[in-house]
Amino acid sequence: MSLEIEDWFAPLREQDAVNCCVFPYSGAGVASFAPWKRRFNEGVGLFAAKLPGREVRFQEPARTDLVPLAQDFARVLRGSTLADQPLVLAGFSLGALLAFEVGRELRKLEVPIALLFAGASRAPQGRWSRGRLHKLKKDDDFIRELNARYSAIPQAVVDDQEARSLLLPIIRSDITLFETYKYTPQAPLGCEVVTLAGADDPMVRAKHIAPWKQMGQSYRHRSFSGGHYFARTHLDAVVDTICRRIQRVAVNS
Repeated sequence: MSLEIEDWFAPLREQDAVNCCVFPYSGAGVASFAPWKRRFNEGVGLFAAKLPGREVRFQEPARTDLVPLAQDFARVLRGSTLADQPLVLAGFSLGALLAFEVGRELRKLEVPIALLFAGASRAPQGRWSRGRLHKLKKDDDFIRELNARYSAIPQAVVDDQEARSLLLPIIRSDITLFETYKYTPQAPLGCEVVTLAGADDPMVRAKHIAPWKQMGQSYRHRSFSGGHYFARTHLDAVVDTICRRIQRVAVNS
């Protein structure tokens, strides 16, 4: 398995004084962060995670165990020049958990991170309930339950058999990553944790977010109107929030 940086991250903005690595929602990939490119501040590099089993890595097996995947991402970052500058990690939903575990694995490799942004995600140490989606064998049952929770798959995709056949294996593997994740207690990360959430997200309520406070040296929270995919509908505000915090904490540190 290659551990070259270009096989694991797509450079949306070139390496700079601070570098931000972003991890997507379930079923998404590098393309979901393409609109961020022109919105990011000068002086901050932007690198989108390339997950196995999709996009340019579609020929590789999709992963279903989150911590070993995080270990691979951490080893890639440790072996790259990105580790030479302040490093920021950001993720949404499944991507937030992955970013968090990458941060913990980097600490083991003596690579500190400057900031962690966790969007649309319950705190990792919280109780994970209703974790049966990945066990649903029938596609129609899987789609129905997934959309009841997250409204994740547009009807046009549901009705398109070819699109379904391409997307569902990716989402199934991501849901397995998410639902089988097991938190192990460790010391808090040595950085600030910033949570971002949709005020109307039925799956990520304030009580689910609050324990993130225990995961870092300091903590901030920003709420947006909307549901689980608030980062799409409030793209400018989300990116602005992230860039401003990077400027104050990472660039000025």
